[in-house]
Amino acid sequence: MVKYFVFTDFDGTLSLTDTGAKVIDVCFGYDNRKAFDKLILDKVRTYTDCVAEMWDSVNISWDEAKELIKDAKIDPYFKEFQNHCNEHNIPIAILSSGLIKLIHEVLNKFLTKEELEKIQIFANDHTIAENGHWKIIYRDDSELGHDKGRTIQEVRDKDSDIKIIFIGDGISDISASKHADYLFAKEGRTLQRWCEQEKIPYYPYTTFEDIWKVLENIV
Repeated sequence: MVKYFVFTDFDGTLSLTDTGAKVIDVCFGYDNRKAFDKLILDKVRTYTDCVAEMWDSVNISWDEAKELIKDAKIDPYFKEFQNHCNEHNIPIAILSSGLIKLIHEVLNKFLTKEELEKIQIFANDHTIAENGHWKIIYRDDSELGHDKGRTIQEVRDKDSDIKIIFIGDGISDISASKHADYLFAKEGRTLQRWCEQEKIPYYPYTTFEDIWKVLENIV
């Protein structure tokens, strides 16, 4: 019997709100963040250096950060998607370049304790220094701070027979997409454009309902 494993990005994919950007923009500024994004894309500065500097600009309390993301929503069909996966014994893991505490803050509002316990979360962490500034703690020593492809490979090394389903939307999902047997790229986002450019096979989606409509004919 074929075994499947679902990996999904969080910000912009499972969550409809980019939690990290929400917090950074208040302290660093939207225009500055976009300028740093360009520096990364143009390879003027490294991803980890830029992101670390952006997070270091954050000097608000945890309670203030929670207030900023209090209206964050998740994909309206994710809970139904998770139920389908549970029925088919398909584990789900979140792969994120964001902060694990922000992820938990959002998920705790929408998932029960039992639902949350069934999801593994691989993400970066952070601390708040005495001067109030945030410091990101990267999950690994890669040039991305969290190489999602490396994390998938760690899971696959434990069971080479599993089929990998990856769901994403952005540039940080490219490394993970290279490890996927079934790749889902969100309509109109960077990952989809990359797939088109590199001629990588993928399934387009708008919501998790679209994803399950494909998977129910596979699993």
